[in-house]
Amino acid sequence: MLIYLIRHAHAMDGEDDAARPLSPKGKRQIRVMTRFLRKSGSLKTSDFWHSPLVRARDTAKRLAEGLKTNPSLAEVSGMEPDADPGTLARRLNKQRNAVAVVGHEPHLSTLATLLLIGRVAQPVLVLKKGSVTALEKKNGRWRLRWQVAPQDLKKSRAGKA
Repeated sequence: MLIYLIRHAHAMDGEDDAARPLSPKGKRQIRVMTRFLRKSGSLKTSDFWHSPLVRARDTAKRLAEGLKTNPSLAEVSGMEPDADPGTLARRLNKQRNAVAVVGHEPHLSTLATLLLIGRVAQPVLVLKKGSVTALEKKNGRWRLRWQVAPQDLKKSRAGKA
């Protein structure tokens, strides 16, 4: 089983953190990532869970629509930047189908660490804005499958905007 941890793309500054929309840079990051994922076929799900914050919802929606996945988008509580990652980890451990989880730092890196080593510790992964990290559960254990960020794709053919 695969999960895709996706950090929201770059967002505008604003006083109301929950309402900050994607910036033009963030929209470009999503276009670059979408092209790469569509061409490589690396993201294999139509289920997108996102936090209640606008920038995460918009990232999930743009990615899903760009991948033409006939997406199922679901707002999931407990995915805010400072939420307890244990709640989502328990839910993901019961999940049977691949899912894309679109959220925030430090929640996502703490969640990844919890899944990979079984406890909350110094993060073993850092998720850059707009990045996708694939974790695979095999024989009851999670492992890192791959990770890519928009800036990794800037010079590649797949990532040209």
